[in-house]
Parts: sequence; C-alpha cells; structure tokens
Amino acid sequence: MSVLPIDLLEQKAQDRRKDAGTDNEGTDQVRGYSEGYGWAIAREFAALDQLILICGRYEGIDERAKEIIADREISIGDYVLSGGEIPAMAVADAVIRLIPGVLGNNTSVEHESFENGLLEHPHYTRPEIFRGMKVPEVLLSGNHSEIDKWRHSEALRLTLERRPDMAGRFADPVNDVKNKKCPKPKIETK
Repeated sequence: MSVLPIDLLEQKAQDRRKDAGTDNEGTDQVRGYSEGYGWAIAREFAALDQLILICGRYEGIDERAKEIIADREISIGDYVLSGGEIPAMAVADAVIRLIPGVLGNNTSVEHESFENGLLEHPHYTRPEIFRGMKVPEVLLSGNHSEIDKWRHSEALRLTLERRPDMAGRFADPVNDVKNKKCPKPKIETK
C-alpha cells in the first residue's frame, strides 16, 4: 500500500489556492479518526469561496500534511473505507446544497433535518389513501397555520423518537417541548 507523497500533495494544494485567488478558503483532510462532520461544519464550508478536500487511498496521507497543509481533519463516521473519495463526495454534496441558488428555492434548506435542531417532518404524496393509510387530514385542509403547527409537532416527535441525542438542541416556538413528549400521530385507515 502506498501513501500520497507530502511534496506532491503540498504542491497540488498550493496550485489550487493560487488558482482560486481568494483568502476565504479552507483545506480540510478527510480522515476516519478525526472531528465528526455535521451540519454546522457544512455551513462553515458553504461560506467559503473555495474548499479543498484532501482524501487518501488505502494507507492515507503523510501525517505531516495535517501540520503543513490542512486547516483541520474531519470524519464522516466511525468506520474504515478504502479511501476518502466517498466521504469527500458526502461532504461536497452537503455543502453544495447550502450554496444559494443550487436547490432552486433558497427557503428549502430552512426546513431540512438538522437546520433548526430537529429532524424534518414526514412527507406524503398522492394517492390520498394507499393500502388503507390516509394522508393526515390537516395536510389536506389548506389551513397553513395548522399545517405549520403539525409539521413542527411531527419534527419534534420524530427527533425525540429517532434521535433522542438531539433533544435540547432545538428552539421550540410553540412551547410543546417542556416534557419532551409529543403525541404519536394516528395513521387514519379507511
């Protein structure tokens, strides 16, 4: 197995920085045993004019790269892959969606999981009834205020149910979190 030579890596990073012509850039190394990558870091990266992701293959990257080239190291999880290309793609995809204009509707990001400390609410499509399960009535009501309340309540419920580690990280404008409980929705059947 080989390790990417430090001199070649440094030269490539310097070339990319020079080509970018900006001081608002970051050079980050994707590595399995580093700081955990999450939404807050994705937001930091999206604010940069340029982001260089360094990812090794097999045995990785010369250890000195952390001191000489990389601003920091990040990890997408506690497991080992053959290379850093897939983690770099995951990082890039999360960052790219945060760049204004990429999603077409800039408000789309405001309602995604993790944006406000909650998972995103459930989504439904047509038909209205499928295998005896109905779309919740409130979503068909046209009452946007009630729909917003339902979405918030469902986001809270899903967060507490699926990601209890996130409890306490969210702001709750509706004040329905005091007991960290939310009623489970009723799936209406025909």
